[in-house]
Formats: sequence, C-alpha cells, structure tokens
Amino acid sequence: MANKYSGDPVKVQESANNTFKAHEELENDLGALFNVSDELAKALASKGAGDATQIAMSDALHKGKSLDGLLVQIVEQMKKAGVTVDETDNWAKSKISAVAGNSKISAF
Repeated sequence: MANKYSGDPVKVQESANNTFKAHEELENDLGALFNVSDELAKALASKGAGDATQIAMSDALHKGKSLDGLLVQIVEQMKKAGVTVDETDNWAKSKISAVAGNSKISAF
C-alpha cells in the first residue's frame, strides 16, 4: 500500500511553481528550435542532409512537446496535492480541536 504525502503545502506549491517555470523555458526553447529548423531547411537544400536534418528536428520538437505535456501534468498534480495536503491538515486540526474542546484533558 502506498503512503500518502504529508508534507508542507507551501513547499508543494513552490515546487509546482518551479516546475511551471521549467515548462515555460522549454516552450521558449522549442519555439527557438522550430525557428532554427525553418532556417536550416532553407540552407540545407540537398536531399540527403536536408531531409535528415528535417527529420531530426521534427523528432526533437515532438519529444520536446511530449516532455512539455508531462511537465504540465506534473504541475497540475502538484497543485492538487498541495491543496489536498492543506485540506487534510485542516480536517485533522478540526477533529483534534473538537476532541480537545469536548474533553476535560487539554490537547497541549
């Protein structure tokens, strides 16, 4: 059975924000790569080198877009996890407070 994450929701959110920054950087790099591939296509007019370069660039763009999609999924899951951790913590706090409030024994 897998254990649930029980960390600090602020740290989860910080990690999600950092991962989102990586996603934005990757998008910028993919855009630059796409622009370079257009220039290379013009420069490499030969059938062999030109076609091989276009295939390699297309493959790199495809893999980069797949990686970018995974980064977005990670960010979304981390944000959800941060909210879940926070909600779970608040629920536990309310239960402890209720028990401590209804008990003659102090929780502290």
